[in-house]
Amino acid sequence: MRITSICLLILIGCISCYHNPVERNTIVLKDDVLSVEKAMSQMTDLMAILPERRDANKNYIVKANDSIFVNEEPVGTIKRLESNDVISVFSERQKRDFVRLAAYLKRNHMASCYLEFGTKRYLFPYRKLEDYGYNDFRDLMLVTENRDENPATILFQVLDRRSNIVLLAPADAEIR
Repeated sequence: MRITSICLLILIGCISCYHNPVERNTIVLKDDVLSVEKAMSQMTDLMAILPERRDANKNYIVKANDSIFVNEEPVGTIKRLESNDVISVFSERQKRDFVRLAAYLKRNHMASCYLEFGTKRYLFPYRKLEDYGYNDFRDLMLVTENRDENPATILFQVLDRRSNIVLLAPADAEIR
């Protein structure tokens, strides 16, 4: 009975850690912060060029198999973009930059980017989990203004900051 109870407690502990690993509450990147910050800034500039979807959103995601979707439409892979209306706004150089930056950011735990409605800022989901709940959302954002002028501080809580990169969670999320 005692061994069963101990095993059950260990199992519950492992499952709860799986849903939101503690490293998701701090910024830990594979490359130096200033290089990642520069890549995020360049990707934000490219995202601004993309057309909005009908719902006024913009986004991209690099899937586990390295396929890329922009505004929910498949546009190719990290190795090769295909012709697609949504990325036709990019020059050839911008297309190459987009793929290079998407691969670089994915290596640094940011496999996507989206335009957040409330702040009109581009957010990069950080260490995204396959199975997550409201309390598990984590996004990275570039900031250039001070905290009081930043609209994200109303909708989100800042969990960590490295240079001009901040790690955000929903304002009322229970941080585990």
